[in-house]
Amino acid sequence: MFEDALKGTVDLKILRQLAEDGIPDDLRGACWKLLLGYLPHDRSEWDAVLKEKRKQYKDFCDELIVIPDTVMERLEAGGDHKDHPLNLESDSLWAQYQQNQRVLSTVDVDIPRTMPSLHFFN
Repeated sequence: MFEDALKGTVDLKILRQLAEDGIPDDLRGACWKLLLGYLPHDRSEWDAVLKEKRKQYKDFCDELIVIPDTVMERLEAGGDHKDHPLNLESDSLWAQYQQNQRVLSTVDVDIPRTMPSLHFFN
């Protein structure tokens, strides 16, 4: 039933009705992407859209995630001294990295507290 609903152009109304009774494990990812508007209704567009979304995600990560090794490589190659690890300015990449580490540390502490009885959070 689900396989038929996912062929060609997907009718979200039908997909929602089918999903009310549960989605098969092997189709859950595609169904959620459709239901959340991540994928277009026309299946022939999925590959191009997924390729573009993955590129956007990679670009987003490259822009926002500071990896100390890459900063040091840039610095050694004559990069901006503003990115030196001992720079205490709030707009340096190292300051951003330290802030990110503090946030991740807080998340690591809080996640298990969210619902300790649920294995997912442990």
